[in-house]
Amino acid sequence: MLASVLSLISARMGLIARKLKSLPQEELSRMRVEWLPSGNWAIWIAKHDGNSLKDYLYEYSALHIVSDPSAPTGADFCNTYVITLIVGQLYAHLVYSNSGPFPEYFGNPLTQLWPPTGAYVDAHLLPSLTDDEGKAVHRTIVNGAGRIAR
Repeated sequence: MLASVLSLISARMGLIARKLKSLPQEELSRMRVEWLPSGNWAIWIAKHDGNSLKDYLYEYSALHIVSDPSAPTGADFCNTYVITLIVGQLYAHLVYSNSGPFPEYFGNPLTQLWPPTGAYVDAHLLPSLTDDEGKAVHRTIVNGAGRIAR
């Protein structure tokens, strides 16, 4: 249920971020009907241990990941979206990509929420992230420092 809510909130954030391309219409339509993230989503969570615990913070980045240098580029060709949402003590990091594999994060304390692994996620045992660590995780892929899993 949490993965569904987080993906729906992220889709809404994408629609609000008018300067950036939002999720593909097909994904938005599918989510409206099924209320579940598709296989194009990866969602991780952690405990936010930062200063801003009474409000919410978010970052939204749209990217165009291509393997062919001759492919067209620009905002209309975005195929990967990185969303970070902090609400109170909840830190959520979401990646939507219809271009293939998802990023791997090395050395970052995140617990995979989606796709489900079948393991029970105990909120009391979630790793903690400070404000700076949370921003660094968001920018790992955005700045190209992350590695795409093959």
